[in-house]
Amino acid sequence: MELKALKQTWGELKVENAFYRFSLPMLSLALIIVSILAFTNKPIIVVTPPEIAEKMEIGSNHAGDSYKRLTALNLVTMLGNVHAGTADFLMTTSEQLLHPAIYREVKATIEEEVARIKENDLAITYGSKSIDYWPDTDIVVISGVRTTTGRGEDTFRETITYEIKVAVQNYRPQIIELTSYSGAPKRSSK
Repeated sequence: MELKALKQTWGELKVENAFYRFSLPMLSLALIIVSILAFTNKPIIVVTPPEIAEKMEIGSNHAGDSYKRLTALNLVTMLGNVHAGTADFLMTTSEQLLHPAIYREVKATIEEEVARIKENDLAITYGSKSIDYWPDTDIVVISGVRTTTGRGEDTFRETITYEIKVAVQNYRPQIIELTSYSGAPKRSSK
């Protein structure tokens, strides 16, 4: 038997064993830390649809201004382009976006408008002319022209401005303030 080869192999085994005694607890500790960080960190979703030139960040309870602009613009497009055939769709779709604090008030206003549209067989179209975000108040301002046309009646045009505050709760957009008024925005872009 070769005692010299056995001693050399035994020494290498002891060194390897010492290395594993040190590295395995360190790797276990690193795995625990990474697991804790992975399960406690809420992800931020970055969305870049093809029709949008900039990225939009959406967190569990926050969003970037580009996402807020797009959400407000979608709501205004729904609210501003209504006729008797789409009025019921407007009611069900807008309910999903409204925050509970303003839900009843806005729903009542929408129901009155829908009843007027159906009763008079009106068609309302809205064309957005400008969209702005005021970071100091966290409000999206959309201004445009609303055109109301009835059966056999003249067309009525007016400038309408929407001020919308968008919040995000559990990755879902919520409209927490909604104001509309006739005329240009009450303040200029900043």
